[in-house]
Amino acid sequence: MKRFIICTLFVAICGIASAQKKGEMSIGGLLGVNTSLTSSTEKSGSISTTTKTPGTTSFQIVPEFSYFVANNCRLSVGIGYGLESSPITKDSDKWLRNNLHLFQIGAGFSYFIRITDKFHYAPMLSFSGLFGKDKINISASTDYSIGAAGFSTKFSPALFQFRPLQHFAIDISLIALEYARITLTDKDNKDNKAISGKLGFDIALQPQIGLHYYF
Repeated sequence: MKRFIICTLFVAICGIASAQKKGEMSIGGLLGVNTSLTSSTEKSGSISTTTKTPGTTSFQIVPEFSYFVANNCRLSVGIGYGLESSPITKDSDKWLRNNLHLFQIGAGFSYFIRITDKFHYAPMLSFSGLFGKDKINISASTDYSIGAAGFSTKFSPALFQFRPLQHFAIDISLIALEYARITLTDKDNKDNKAISGKLGFDIALQPQIGLHYYF
């Protein structure tokens, strides 16, 4: 019985130690939600008035497939959806919002550096094409949509993967630098365009977490 247990542990350890080898595949993805609310109170004598203002709410889901094209070299492709909703002004009791809906198709490359058998440092560079629409609330009952298209590129210099089980792993990105460029085009007037570039820097206060299932 002891020999069987020892052999089983040895096979399991070897399986984990052989991670990040050429030909390994996994499915997984990223899910992220972020929102905020600002509250301010004004006092005049014994009377106080509290005003609550919603901040920008963002949501992102990106399923992906990963394949090790060589030892320690992971190529990932994914198709995702993201929403960024920003308040504009208040109409009666309803906040009017600018809702940017974006679909993305992208690829990323990571190089794995072993720290332990279960823990790897895996900096990643990725690129995505973006398309969708920007839906603007003109009033409580009226919306106006304009087309959106662009690209984003992202570098994650502090990405780590923890693989506690042979078939399960967790990616944790502590630092990421991202640039996105989006062109908004009026559907009724193709010559009316607005181009915006946004540089973002995420640090450990808002880490991104991805899950992977190896098969």
